[in-house]
Amino acid sequence: MNKNNILITGFKPFLKNRENPTELAIQKLIKKGYKGLVFDVDYNSSINDLKEFLKKDKEIKFVLSLGLASNRDYITIEKFAYNEYSNGIPDNSGYIPKSRLIIDNCKLCLQTNCDTEYICDYLSMKISLCEESTNPGRYLCNFIYFNDLVLFNGNALFVHFPSLSEDNTIKDYVNVIETIVERLCN
Repeated sequence: MNKNNILITGFKPFLKNRENPTELAIQKLIKKGYKGLVFDVDYNSSINDLKEFLKKDKEIKFVLSLGLASNRDYITIEKFAYNEYSNGIPDNSGYIPKSRLIIDNCKLCLQTNCDTEYICDYLSMKISLCEESTNPGRYLCNFIYFNDLVLFNGNALFVHFPSLSEDNTIKDYVNVIETIVERLCN
């Protein structure tokens, strides 16, 4: 696998967050030749945009999705995604899913094929403090991650980033993402 087989996705700003570092990082990565896609924080358009991208690009074998977790202090690598919708918070279009399940007749929990503990240890040793997480939330991040895992039979990973700060810059985040891609390709 090489970087042309990996799609990196992220989101635009949402709720009270005026910027989303994943959008800014993906813009920089696209300029460096990576394949990237930034979703509106919208249940319907995000999955439709993903499926449209995949129809056009048959080289994609893995999805690395990124999200903002402004309540976390560290980068977190998500081990699982859950087949359940949110907490009643509307997406940016005002939509609140009526169903409890993301995909009917599907497992309630899916796990990435990646060794999340290894990735966290590697990142913590080389670049930035990182933690493994088993809770991607139940909002758009979990929604897109669950769909990634279904569409790619577990060949997906989700990384949550804290808000930008003096200690957490876009340059740092781009470096983390490139390091993960490098590990995925080896």
